Amino acid sequence: MFSDAADLTNLKQGDIVRDFVFPIARVDSTRLLSRVVGTTGTKICVEAAAEGDPKRQHHIVQVQGTVASCAVMSQCCDVDSSQNPPPHSFVLCKLVPVPPKLQQHRPSYETLIANVDPYGGAKAFIQNFWFGKVPGLHGEFMADFAQPTTISWADYQKVLQTKIAELDDLHRAMFRVKVGAHFGRVAQEDKAAGYEDPYLRPDSPPAPKVPYIEKIAQAFRLILGKE
Repeated sequence: MFSDAADLTNLKQGDIVRDFVFPIARVDSTRLLSRVVGTTGTKICVEAAAEGDPKRQHHIVQVQGTVASCAVMSQCCDVDSSQNPPPHSFVLCKLVPVPPKLQQHRPSYETLIANVDPYGGAKAFIQNFWFGKVPGLHGEFMADFAQPTTISWADYQKVLQTKIAELDDLHRAMFRVKVGAHFGRVAQEDKAAGYEDPYLRPDSPPAPKVPYIEKIAQAFRLILGKE
């Protein structure tokens, strides 16, 4: 599952980082921090505090959160530290303990720990990736793709310093496939309406005639059994 020698110079998809303050935004309890801009008698006038470059300002907010371990959900190429210029951000997802009740239900538990192929036709835990026992952590964990958060690239090195485990090549590839399957799910109503693959519909906007792109698209469709 995990590589014996983790690369501590780069983040990679599926890496485990620990002691991360994971924000849980709640609409009613989120607060904008403000600064005083004036007073009138006993009345205080304030405005929302902002930071950053004038072209990319952001407000300072107070939200709920928890300390958790996370997995890098962005693809390896998107968290390569040599990018110039780098992207604005990258994505982590929360690690959660495997529920004891699930561990006791052998058929489901065995499906989870096998990280079953989400495209294989069998029922799979498409929202989760099982890590089991993670070096440096206590318990048994799985990634929850439904709990992601975005991290500023400015904090890349700080996140890298908390990296404790790296997947081997096989399991990193499996992680990538399961992430893609989770976010690429087709809604049942879209299937029923004939929108499972909108690009094959006769009313789909025509793509520019670029031969090599058409060949790549055709190859993917052959792999997925669409042609």
